[in-house]
Amino acid sequence: MDLPSDSVPPSTVPGASGSTRSLLGRSITRRGVKSAAEDEQEGQKGPLGLTTLYEPDNQAIVDLVFVHGLNGGSVTCVHYSPVMSSKGTAPIIFVGHSMGGLVIKKAYILGHELPEYASLVSRVYAIFFLGTPHQGAGIAQLLSRVLALAPGSRPFVKDLSPQSAMLQSINEAFPRYSQNLQLFSFYETLPMYYGIGKGLIVEKHCAVMNYPNERRTYLDANHRDVARFSARSEPSYVLVRNALAMAIENQRSSPDPSWRDVKRNDLLVLSKFLGVSSAPEDDLMTHDFQKHPGSCEWFTQGEAFQQWRDGITSKVFWLRGRPGAGKSVLASHVISHLCGRRLDCSYYFFAEGDKSKTSINPFLRSMAWQMAVLHPEAFSEISYASNNWQDTPVDKVDHYPVWRHVFSTALLKVRLKKPQYWVIDALDECKNGSELFKFLGKLQEKWPLHVLVTSRPGLEAYVTHSTLPMEVISETIMEENKSDIESFLTANLQNLPGATIGAQQSMADQILRNSNGCFLWVNLVLKELRQAHTSAEISQVLDSNPSDMDAFYSRILDGMSHAKFGKDLARAILTWTTCAFRPLSVEEIQYAVEKDMKDSVDDIEKSISSCCGNLVYPRLAKPMNIASSKDCTALALSNGNVLIHDNATLLERHTFKQGEPVRSIAFSSTGKLLATGGAKTVQIWDLDSSEQVLAFKIPAVCMALAFDGDDVLVAVTKNNLIIYWCIVDDAPLDTVDWTSDLREGNLQLRLKQPTMAAISVAQGLLAVIYRGEDIVLWSLNGDQVYDRYTKDSGSRRFELAKAADGSTTVWVIAFSTTIEANLLVAAYSDGDLVVFDTDSGTCRGSIEGINAQTMSCSPDGRTLATADSHGIIHLFDLKTLKLIYRIRFDADALRTKMLVFTSDNLRLLDIRGHQFRHDTLWSLSPEDMEEYIARIDGNTKPRWAVSPLNDDVLVRFESSTASFFSWKTLERIRSVDLAPTQNNIESVAALQHPQYLFTAGRERPHERGSPTTYHLWDFRDLMFQPALTDTSRSELVTVEPALEFGALGLKVESVIGVANERIIFLTRDNWVCSAQIGLSESDLSPTARSSRIAESVVRHFFIPDEWSSLVHRVLVDVRPSGEIIFVKRTELAVIRRGLEITERGAFNTRRTSSTVVLQRRPADKRPINV
Repeated sequence: MDLPSDSVPPSTVPGASGSTRSLLGRSITRRGVKSAAEDEQEGQKGPLGLTTLYEPDNQAIVDLVFVHGLNGGSVTCVHYSPVMSSKGTAPIIFVGHSMGGLVIKKAYILGHELPEYASLVSRVYAIFFLGTPHQGAGIAQLLSRVLALAPGSRPFVKDLSPQSAMLQSINEAFPRYSQNLQLFSFYETLPMYYGIGKGLIVEKHCAVMNYPNERRTYLDANHRDVARFSARSEPSYVLVRNALAMAIENQRSSPDPSWRDVKRNDLLVLSKFLGVSSAPEDDLMTHDFQKHPGSCEWFTQGEAFQQWRDGITSKVFWLRGRPGAGKSVLASHVISHLCGRRLDCSYYFFAEGDKSKTSINPFLRSMAWQMAVLHPEAFSEISYASNNWQDTPVDKVDHYPVWRHVFSTALLKVRLKKPQYWVIDALDECKNGSELFKFLGKLQEKWPLHVLVTSRPGLEAYVTHSTLPMEVISETIMEENKSDIESFLTANLQNLPGATIGAQQSMADQILRNSNGCFLWVNLVLKELRQAHTSAEISQVLDSNPSDMDAFYSRILDGMSHAKFGKDLARAILTWTTCAFRPLSVEEIQYAVEKDMKDSVDDIEKSISSCCGNLVYPRLAKPMNIASSKDCTALALSNGNVLIHDNATLLERHTFKQGEPVRSIAFSSTGKLLATGGAKTVQIWDLDSSEQVLAFKIPAVCMALAFDGDDVLVAVTKNNLIIYWCIVDDAPLDTVDWTSDLREGNLQLRLKQPTMAAISVAQGLLAVIYRGEDIVLWSLNGDQVYDRYTKDSGSRRFELAKAADGSTTVWVIAFSTTIEANLLVAAYSDGDLVVFDTDSGTCRGSIEGINAQTMSCSPDGRTLATADSHGIIHLFDLKTLKLIYRIRFDADALRTKMLVFTSDNLRLLDIRGHQFRHDTLWSLSPEDMEEYIARIDGNTKPRWAVSPLNDDVLVRFESSTASFFSWKTLERIRSVDLAPTQNNIESVAALQHPQYLFTAGRERPHERGSPTTYHLWDFRDLMFQPALTDTSRSELVTVEPALEFGALGLKVESVIGVANERIIFLTRDNWVCSAQIGLSESDLSPTARSSRIAESVVRHFFIPDEWSSLVHRVLVDVRPSGEIIFVKRTELAVIRRGLEITERGAFNTRRTSSTVVLQRRPADKRPINV
């Protein structure tokens, strides 16, 4: 909240004087004068200094006033705010963040104490506190000591101290005035950095007031983000938004204000009599907070619910569901739905874990209070009954006296013509549910009462149908809530651990599959995943049961033990999965179970789901197929999902659900459509809208797909059919059996199923493979057999007699189409590969013994990629069949399932195991390079580096010498001796700095375990030396390193980089340190130089132990600004200003010490010529 600057004299502006008055103690203050641009950015301000976020066209229901905390702003602290009006007399709801909440409390107190603000204060209906330090903040004392070191006064910090006199006065006065307010306190649960540490800014016990009319709940956010939301789908925003909506709805549905004001005192008396101060809104809010926007709509939009809601006569809706199915959340949704339609709704939530909510007595008292608030006649009758009550307090007696005196003799005298709606949740957790139904039957005899009940058991557990006095609609939640669980998982997708969005989505899909409609199970799994950090812990959560689900799984085991069928199968599955020392594949467990039971299992996955519930489930889906277009790549999974990844960012764009394993995928020529084929259906998806365009059934498994433009799709099925489908009309154009044109001697192929097929729309051909048969080519344009190819001779088109059948089976085939030639490449089971020219039918060439299991031709027709059974990828020139490159994965022996090139010919996509890889290919020359330009002979293994000071110079390190060569001719320009290296340079690395590089070697190269030594070199020292001449070859200039790390007195683990003329490095105990470089040799002797270098070493901060194992495996670097960058798991970690602190305090990287000033060598600006 910003107050007008002209309302205070300059002397009251903070910083204008040395005043130490507290912020809350001032009568009025201002933050300072803002520029016109800042004021315009925050919006138009009214006469009270409030920034108007939104002005409705019609009369506002309520006015929402947001008050930000320290250093906040109306724009930076408030996003996605509901309606707010600055005019009229509408009720006011305050929302305060952090210290802004204290400002609201103080203003509310002053409003009651000053008569001129009485009308304004009377409009205040509710106050929302977001991370407000009601009891102060323990961090205030630490912050006060830190700020004392900085110039300027911070008087407001004293107000945050738990012993603050201002806080104590507020906490003493506020309860007297806030009894009739709705109060909501939200507290943070995530720590945040505050400059000198990390932790909770306002802890829970400080952020709540513990008032009777206060509702308290947590937000999964830190202190700053409890009021700053990144998206409308963020759980914290949904929570606060739902609470605001509920408060506004309660205000709208409350009785007439004039009646409420008149009866306020009497209502307090009635509340004391019934022992109830309000409707169970805490329970409603708790369950409503868990509801994701858009969920539960399937129920209220259902025909059965609408029949119950809109019925003329009284009805009972019995909603049955398994434990954890989300019945309570569904009940809260129904309540909000009814209140939103301005219907008279009362509700109650039974809770087995709360003794005060397990019996009929509190239920009757709460419903009586809610009916009294809704209806003045009911209020009068109950008030009269309370005056005649002579017994024990009503909350201390059995439910029968409450029914007799409050309902029978009071409430039931009221004649209600308007339908009443009662929502009763978890009736199974009520001790005497059967008796409660008798009361409901009597109420329906007097009132038009619609009751909705949620329960685990069915209605028959409470009453018999022969004695049922009411009309009942019954439904059971089976898998109707699956869409809600999916929506809930999608909203929490960013909270799931995973290296990519695709991995997170796969994890969410796995949770959804195993949820079995149990919301509780999903919620507990998500909570445990938030505490998991490593892959092992994540796998442990996904592969184990949440600790709070013991009772739930006990019921599952009990049900399994009483099952009529499948007990022995379930026992065998549980035994093998529990005793196995590693996770078993589906095939492995089926084999083990069948051997154990000495019986066969038709569908082991179905048996696991039906017999074992959620105790055993399959692992992640496997990649099955892959295709690439100009912009994206499609990856088909065995679970029926197709993941679309962006080719540029590799991020996931879409996820399409085929509903069955996807066997074939294909992009259209424009890349706007994607076709997916399974065993039963073919579906076409629009990549722009992420919607399904069409779907049609197929008679057999789809082996291949191809688009003919964007109008026709060609599908090849395993029963020898070609299906042409018109995309525009969504209708079949033609269906062709390619075996119908086979010669009489080849009719046996009609009885066989092909193993694979490939389509080339450009060549107008379909290639079909049968086991042990020659390749069959079908003309798509002529609808006839085009040719048959044998391995040795190629075309059999003009053969008069039947030749011998193929002697070997084709493993894989691929088409290649260019302007020069139309080719078909076939790899055979004997390990050979043959290239056919489909125009002439001849063999263009072959490669023997390549053992290709899969292959792909680049779109430009120049490169052939193959992968053998060991996962090794070979790249060949498709024209000459010469080997270009070999890609070997030594640590990965998994067989490659599929290869495909991207449309730009520069990347090769590789499916193996549970993942696919991207390998980048670079073309160094458009022509074949068969001869080298120049050659340098040497007896030792050299190390090469590129000079950052001159792009035309190449540097070669060998033994203890550095030599410079011309890039164009490899002519040696100059050489220098490297003084302390002693023939042991093992590696050379350039830093992200135009001046320095470092070398590494072992002190004793031939001794195992010898420590590594590092030397930092200045390129200027190496390059600004005399050119090499014949007379100077034996008299090379000796160059000293810019820094010898041995002089630091520390064990260096790795060199990070250079920033501000300091070398940054990591020690073996994981400290990030720095040392001064560039000392002047003219002023320092070698002894003094070494001493000064050691004195300049500064230890800045250490890498935590849980990160240490990662530091050695990932890239660590330093930016010129001094930011340390490294990879932590799947995230890029940036440590800002880390070099400005040390283990002893603050440090300025631009000065080495407050007492020792090290001289630097002046910059060398001499030109560098080659």
